[in-house]
Amino acid sequence: MRPALLTLFLFCYTYSILRYHIGAEIPLQEWIFILNKSIAWTGFTCIGLSLLPVTLIERIRLTKRITGIYGFVFGCIHISISFYLLYDGNHLIWSKLETKDFMFYSFIVSGALSFLIYLFPLVATLKDLPSISKMFGIAKVGYLINILHPLLLGYSGWGSISKWPLFLPPITLLAVLSAIVFFGFNLNSKKS
Repeated sequence: MRPALLTLFLFCYTYSILRYHIGAEIPLQEWIFILNKSIAWTGFTCIGLSLLPVTLIERIRLTKRITGIYGFVFGCIHISISFYLLYDGNHLIWSKLETKDFMFYSFIVSGALSFLIYLFPLVATLKDLPSISKMFGIAKVGYLINILHPLLLGYSGWGSISKWPLFLPPITLLAVLSAIVFFGFNLNSKKS
């Protein structure tokens, strides 16, 4: 793994441990739930990094290809762990989401749909297809849809800063804000 991506993952995991195990006092038995949060956040950030202009990505010694592939891999790991947690049924996420309403299914569908959309640019990248620039546009659509996943999952907990464990913002909020920054850089590079 590239040093910048390893650093990103370690940051996400450390933040998750601080916020959830220490701040929110979630028991250590839920370690896989907390690990899954950090994996999802790392993957989401990697995909976002792949949307940045090449000049920005090269500053941290990465490429669009590497960040996109790693983002997809982290996403696959996140999905696998989520299915395990769903199957096991005794973990925190599923007890919090006992009422499987429209929002629950919306966040599942947004995650699944973005995963399916990411398959197109992944295949184009791995096969070095000439249509890779068109697939990059499809990846942006997938990322826009993917923003709905943390937004729908976490927006209800964003409001009261005093309730944030250790005053650390929720990962879902940070993910959505980072996506706005990534798109901002992307749009700004188009204008110049």
